[in-house]
Amino acid sequence: MKNFRPGVAAVVFRRTQKGENKFLLLHRIQNWRGYEFVKGGIQEGESDWTAIEREIKEETSLRILETKKTPYMIEYKWPAEFVKDREPYNGTSQSLFIAEVKGEKVKLDHNEHDNYKWVTAEKALKYLTWKNQKKALKYVLEHYF
Repeated sequence: MKNFRPGVAAVVFRRTQKGENKFLLLHRIQNWRGYEFVKGGIQEGESDWTAIEREIKEETSLRILETKKTPYMIEYKWPAEFVKDREPYNGTSQSLFIAEVKGEKVKLDHNEHDNYKWVTAEKALKYLTWKNQKKALKYVLEHYF
């Protein structure tokens, strides 16, 4: 049975002075290790728009220039040991956003992440840990870039 926690995720990017797009990947250390997008749950009384802006601010401290919501959803079940701490949910369903930001120096919340990278789309597809985020990035690249 699917009982997914509502969440948000964002493909965060910035334009370089040369006009290239660089994508932000955060190196996660909480519960697992690997690279991911900015993401998180929607708090009670919060819209998905408010949630993604809060998550970007909390996880990066970057200034948002523009945010777009895509129709794409990232859904996945959590491992059994993770579900125990997150009842009644057994997974998450995340609305996918694209966020253009200003600046490149990220201030991390060191509880969840210990590092970050600004990379090309090609490198982001190699570094991202989870297939569902790689598919989401491919969707964004095909429809928005």
